[in-house]
Amino acid sequence: MKNRYYLWLGVSATAIATIAAAQETPHYSLYGTPGLIEMPSAFSAPDAEIGLSYNTFELQQRGTLTFQITPRLSGSFRYTHFDNYTGNGVDDTYDRSFDFQYRLLDESDWMPAVAVGLRDFAGTGLLTSEYVVASKHLTDDINVTGGVGWGRLGSYNGVSGFAERPENDFENGGVPAWDQYFRGDMAAFGGVEWQITPQFAMVAEYSSDAYTRETDNGSFEHNSPFNFGVTYQPTDRIAISAYSLYGTDVGLSFTTTLNPKYRATVGGADPAPLPVRVRPAGSQNEVWARTPEVETALRTAVTQALAADGIVVDSMSFTDDQVRIRYTNNKYRAEVQAVGHVARTLTQAMPNGIDDFLIEPMRNGIPISATLIHRSDLEQFETSAEGTAEIYRRSLTTAAGPRGDLVDAPQTEDRFTWGIVPYGEVILFDSQNPGSFEAGLQASFEYKIEPNLVLAGSIKKSVYDNRDQLGTIKPSTLQPVRRNAPIYAEEGDGGIERLALSWYGHPSADLYSRVTLGYIEQMHGGVSTELLWHPLESRLALGAELNYTAQRDYDQGFGFQDYEVLSGHMSAYYEFDQGFHATVHAGRYLAGDWGATVALDREFDNGWKIGAYATLTDVPFDDFGEGSFDKGIRVTIPFDWITGQPSRLENSTTLSSLTRDGGARLDVQDRLYEVVRDGDITSYDASWGRFWR
Repeated sequence: MKNRYYLWLGVSATAIATIAAAQETPHYSLYGTPGLIEMPSAFSAPDAEIGLSYNTFELQQRGTLTFQITPRLSGSFRYTHFDNYTGNGVDDTYDRSFDFQYRLLDESDWMPAVAVGLRDFAGTGLLTSEYVVASKHLTDDINVTGGVGWGRLGSYNGVSGFAERPENDFENGGVPAWDQYFRGDMAAFGGVEWQITPQFAMVAEYSSDAYTRETDNGSFEHNSPFNFGVTYQPTDRIAISAYSLYGTDVGLSFTTTLNPKYRATVGGADPAPLPVRVRPAGSQNEVWARTPEVETALRTAVTQALAADGIVVDSMSFTDDQVRIRYTNNKYRAEVQAVGHVARTLTQAMPNGIDDFLIEPMRNGIPISATLIHRSDLEQFETSAEGTAEIYRRSLTTAAGPRGDLVDAPQTEDRFTWGIVPYGEVILFDSQNPGSFEAGLQASFEYKIEPNLVLAGSIKKSVYDNRDQLGTIKPSTLQPVRRNAPIYAEEGDGGIERLALSWYGHPSADLYSRVTLGYIEQMHGGVSTELLWHPLESRLALGAELNYTAQRDYDQGFGFQDYEVLSGHMSAYYEFDQGFHATVHAGRYLAGDWGATVALDREFDNGWKIGAYATLTDVPFDDFGEGSFDKGIRVTIPFDWITGQPSRLENSTTLSSLTRDGGARLDVQDRLYEVVRDGDITSYDASWGRFWR
C-alpha cells in the first residue's frame, strides 16, 4: 500500500499542535485503546476522538490508531512487530489487527459503565481475545475496572467457559472467527487508576494474559500477573507512560490524541468578505439601462472582484430584476461560503433595480445546483442574530437549469497550468519490511479545452527508494492487475503515470455523466464511462460505471500488455444523519472477479473523513493471499483545518492490507459523486452556518 504523505507523523504533529477545549480523555493502554495497562476498561474516549499510540516492550512493538466512531462504539487498527516470534532468537513477524468495543451501559452515580469488546477479531489470531468489562469512578481521581476475558485474556488462571474454543484456524487471516468468540477458558482481570495531579497518574492491574505461546517457546518470562505504571501528561493531548510488566519487563508508551470536531488553529484566517451594500430607500424599483455595453461592464466588474477572492466566474445573464451567475469555487471548502461571497459581491456591483440573485456553483464545468437569494433579505439580515437561519429559510435551492442565455465572462485563469512538486510515498505492511520509502519529483499539467473537457497528465521520477528491501509476493492464479506494483515503480520510473482526457456532462436536472479516455492510471488505460442519478434533495444517489481497459506495459510508456478486461459497477450512495455516509459498489473488478465493495465513512463539516471499507468477490481466500480479502481504513485530512487558511486541498490516505489482485477497482480521478455532492441539499443543510463567513 502506498501513501502520498506520512500519515502517522503528520497526524501526530497535528495533534500535538491542536488547541481545543479540555475534555476527559481516558487512559490509553499498551494496546492503544482506552484501558489500564494491557487490560481494557469500559470507558470511552470523547466522540470522534482519534488516538495514535506507539507502545513497546521486550516482545512487541505496537502502533495503533483508535477512532471513537460514535459516543459508544470505537474501532482500532493495530500494526504489531513480534520480536523472536518462534523463540529461536531469529524469526520476527509483523501482524495487522482490528478491534471493536461497544459501551453497553453508561456510568451513573451507582452503576458502572459496562462494555463488550473484540480484540484482533479478524487477524491471524496472535492477539485474539474477547471481553466484558465494567469501570466505575470511586472519586473524581480514582476509578476501578473489573472484567472477564476469553482467548488471550482467558489464559491466566482461567476456568472453563460456556463452550469449547476450537483451535486457531486463521490461515491467511482477515476473516472473523465467529466460532471462537466468547468460547473456551475465561479469566478475570481488573485494576485501579489514580489521577494524582492533572499531569501525573498511576495505574495498577491484574492481567489475565498468561503469554502462553511466548512462555512455551521460551521467548518471554511471565513471573507475575501484576503490572504497574505511571503516566505523565504534559498537555491534554499527549501522554507518556512507563510500565513494569509481569515481573520481568519494562514497557513504554507514547499517545497523542486529536478530535476532528475541533480545529488545530484557534478561529480561522478567512479573508473578510465584502460587506452588503444597502440600497437607498426607494431605489429598489429603479429601472436600469440594459444595454450590451452596460451588461459587459457589470460582467467584467464582478468577474474581477471574485477572481481576487479565488472564485472563477464562468458566465452571467441579466433581466430587469435578476442576475444569474455560474462560477467555480477554487478556495472555500464549504460551497455555501462561496455562495455567500458571491451574493455580497453582487450587492456591490449590481444596479439597484436587481433584487434576485440566482447563484449556480459549478464543478468540472457542470452546474451542481442553483440558489435563489433575494437582495433585500441580504440587506435586512446581514447584521441580525438570526440572519443565517433567515437567509436559509427564505432562499430556494433547486437543480441548475439549462445554460439558456448565459454569456461567457472574461477569462481570468489560464487554460493550461503545470507544476513540479516533490513527492513521498510510504509502502506499508510488507511481509519482510514494515515500511519502505520512495521520494522524488512529480510533474503534472492540466489543459482545460472547455470547462467540462480537460486533458491532464503526470510523470514521476524517483530520486531515492529502498524497494529492494520488499519481500516477494506469493504467486496467484489471478491476472497480476495490482500485485506487480513494485515492478511498475521500478521499470516505469520516469514514465507516464497518467495521461487522460475527461469530459463531464449534465444531461438532465438529476443526471450527470463522465467519459475518461487514455492512460487512466499507473497500470491500466482505456475508456471509462459513468452515469450518476443524484436528485438535489435526495440523500440517495445511484451510479453506473463501465470500463474497457488494457493493462499497461511496465515501463509506463504508450504500450500495453496482452490483457484486456471489461469491468464496471452499479453503485449506491446514502447520507445518514450525524455525518455517516454509506457506499456500495457491486460488479466486476479488474481481475475479472465479481463481487461488491461496502464502505462506511463518518464525515465532518470541516472536511475530515474517517471510514472503513471491505471488498468480497468470488476469488477464494487462498488465491487472494494474505488478508483473505481487500479491506482497510481511510482518512482524509483537510489542509484548512490545520492551517486556518481557506483551501480545498486535502490529504487522503488508506491503511489497508498488502496490495492484491482480488477486488481491484480501476483508479479513476474525479468520479461523479464526489464531484457533484457539494451542491446537494444535505451538504447545504450541514454547512449553511458558513454563509456569512
